[in-house]
Amino acid sequence: MVFFKNRSTGFWTALGLLSIVGIGMVDFRLNHPVDLILLYLIPILICELAVGAEVGLFMTVFASVTWAVCNGTVAGSTTNVWVHCWNSVSTLVIFLLANGSMGLLRAAGLKETTALRSDPYSGLMNRMGFTEAVHREIARSRRQKKIFSLIFMNADGYKAFNARYGYTAGDHLIEVIGRVLKQGTRTSDLAARLDSDEFVAFLPEMDAETARMAMNRIQGVLNEAMSHRKWEMTFRLASTTFRTAPETLELFLEQAERAQFALRAANKNSIHHHSLD
Repeated sequence: MVFFKNRSTGFWTALGLLSIVGIGMVDFRLNHPVDLILLYLIPILICELAVGAEVGLFMTVFASVTWAVCNGTVAGSTTNVWVHCWNSVSTLVIFLLANGSMGLLRAAGLKETTALRSDPYSGLMNRMGFTEAVHREIARSRRQKKIFSLIFMNADGYKAFNARYGYTAGDHLIEVIGRVLKQGTRTSDLAARLDSDEFVAFLPEMDAETARMAMNRIQGVLNEAMSHRKWEMTFRLASTTFRTAPETLELFLEQAERAQFALRAANKNSIHHHSLD
């Protein structure tokens, strides 16, 4: 099972093609004693699940054509040509239905997985989703010897804000923060809501100066949004630049937690930065 873990899409595509060809060769030699339709379904469903809909559809058509060739006149079948055409179309429909059903299951699973790892109010990742995504990014940064930065942010007095403006306004505030963080970061960055008033952004391959600029820009946009809505709310931010990726995720989380504690103790509406070797 370890061999198949984290394999590329090319690997699964090649495995699917070779499996269908192998099943076809067996089917050709059997010359009708046994129908191998169920065996053809295995690589189709595996590719649909492991790679995606486009490759799954390609495997469906390829398997249908292979079945038709291996069970047609080329294989010595004496079946009437129209009967064989009907059987071939029926096989294609069966493969398409099976592939479509697996696609629906995969989409439903992906939707459920996304919901478990997302914060519904900010539209960002939650703590679980962030931890999983950062694990992969840190491994990549360590492997490629790349620098990265973090931006932590606290909404000052979020509970007091809810008490003053109401929980509907509080939910809207979180939505605004999430939107600003998305717009203020790159598509390769990872932004998350860790707690009710705590947010973080993981910035791959970003040095200290660029992280400071991003942090200042985010705070400026947030302050402007609060002023526009006449909300008395400020934000404290801190960025940490890792010149070398930590050896383990646990070590990274320990260092990140210390940075969070320091931010909580900082003055409201402040900005801080420090680097780690």
